[in-house]
Amino acid sequence: MLKPCLFLLVLYLSVNSVLAKSNAPCTHCPIVETVKDASLFDANIYYRDSYRALSAGPQKLKHAIHKDINREFHTLKYKEVWSVLSYSDEEPNNRENIRLIYKNTSISKQHNGTGKFSRNQDYWNREHIWPKSHGFPKRSQQGYTDVHHIKPADVSLNTQRSDNDFFNGGMPIKEAPWNKKYKSQSFEPHNGVKGDIARMIFYMDVMYENGSHHDMPDLQVVTHHDTARSKIQDGVGQIGDLCTLLQWHFADPVDSFEINRNTVIYTFQANRNPFIDHPEWVTLLYKADCD
Repeated sequence: MLKPCLFLLVLYLSVNSVLAKSNAPCTHCPIVETVKDASLFDANIYYRDSYRALSAGPQKLKHAIHKDINREFHTLKYKEVWSVLSYSDEEPNNRENIRLIYKNTSISKQHNGTGKFSRNQDYWNREHIWPKSHGFPKRSQQGYTDVHHIKPADVSLNTQRSDNDFFNGGMPIKEAPWNKKYKSQSFEPHNGVKGDIARMIFYMDVMYENGSHHDMPDLQVVTHHDTARSKIQDGVGQIGDLCTLLQWHFADPVDSFEINRNTVIYTFQANRNPFIDHPEWVTLLYKADCD
């Protein structure tokens, strides 16, 4: 027979275990603690090196931005990405739902494709906008769990996009014809997320530079859309098409959903996408390559 104090301890732990599960943001998702208070964010402190380098030219500015957004980066576990996405991509008018990037609809947060639900084509999963096969195939690599380029996507549409580059044109996808795909070469998302995708790609290009992370390659956004898959030992990961992404950035400006997402991720990951905070920096870094 349990002693009264031991019984209360067991009861306390049991109740708290149930509460933790009931407060989980999605199915089988862990509770993730925040590491930053968004209300205390000071752009002058966070972007101090970037502001000093604004007139120093593209390469020095890129290096300065890279330094600023890496300074306090907090690496998440891959299972924690489920939870963070449940907050960062929450449907503004329905806190029980999450917004899907390609399908452009919302779905219950609890319908995430984990465990026995991983093959349910109508559930949502974690779409890497910069494909894992283009530079970071291992979960231990930082880019694999960097939420700034991971979005909730319908399972079947995630498969449809595969690891294609981004470019205009192709055939409408039957399930969501506002997206297009050209053979196995390129993918064009719907207009409402083109700018979001461009800014995620630009973020990854600046975040992961040559030699900056022990097992991450130099990620490069290039001016063609037939980039190859890469291995860790290649030391580089590429995706295109830069000039198409630049057009998408201008055509689909930063909106309130993207701003909120950037702030939420900052509270969990301790860094920000600089091209959401300062979309004008895209011009300074990339426009000359597409003139």
